[in-house]
Amino acid sequence: MRSMNHIHYGHLTADEAQSASKEGYTLVLPLGAIEQHGPHLPLDADDYQAMRGALEGVTEAREKYGAKVLCLPNIAYGNSYIHAGFPGSISLGFETFISVICDILDQLIGQGFRQFVIANGNGGNRPGVSIAIRKITEKWRQQDVRVIIYVVHVGEIEGPPLPEDLAEKIRQMTPGNEGEMHAGAEETSQILAGREELVRQDLLIKPVMKSVGWTNMTLDEISDTGSTGDPTKASKEVGELYWKTFRASFAKMLVEISRGVIQK
Repeated sequence: MRSMNHIHYGHLTADEAQSASKEGYTLVLPLGAIEQHGPHLPLDADDYQAMRGALEGVTEAREKYGAKVLCLPNIAYGNSYIHAGFPGSISLGFETFISVICDILDQLIGQGFRQFVIANGNGGNRPGVSIAIRKITEKWRQQDVRVIIYVVHVGEIEGPPLPEDLAEKIRQMTPGNEGEMHAGAEETSQILAGREELVRQDLLIKPVMKSVGWTNMTLDEISDTGSTGDPTKASKEVGELYWKTFRASFAKMLVEISRGVIQK
């Protein structure tokens, strides 16, 4: 099958896509966001992380292990309402965001694909992703079709597929970065390792944070810069460690999924 020469689903012909569905390929969907990342990072940081994580994992899984996996075109826009207090962000409405994910997966399932991994690059996408997966699963199970959908959060230093000791290693390398949720030392390091030219290092500022209980608050009510943690502690070394570890770990996870080793 010619699709073995490609890692991008969008580079296949229609017939090759049909063959991929019949051969049981697993599809990886990068899911990003366009939102403010403090004064120092580009708006598309989350989209970059989702795309990079997905492509590097799929490439290694294909080239090193021969896994049957493909990378879908990315969804660049996410649910970013909590950043509305800062300029630049573009957010899909909550229901629209869920519908976009459902529409894409619905059509692929209708064409015969059964295994998916969502490579999510934005924490704000989590609630919508969970609801979309539940809607898709219930819909297709009612038609006696079993669909398996995994979620990997690209950019986060804890959780599958990463080894348990990575988070502690990175925390030791970024002292003083407590409380990062967005655009702190960890995320800034990840962008430095690959897009250093887009990081405004002259604008790295430790934010002033308010101590509040998080309910439905937006980020401008909590941080004066739009970031959390301490981006001044970032380094390319931390970012390179993250990407090297993520690439290898995600590739192995994709191999296991494609071979039916991991069960939902």
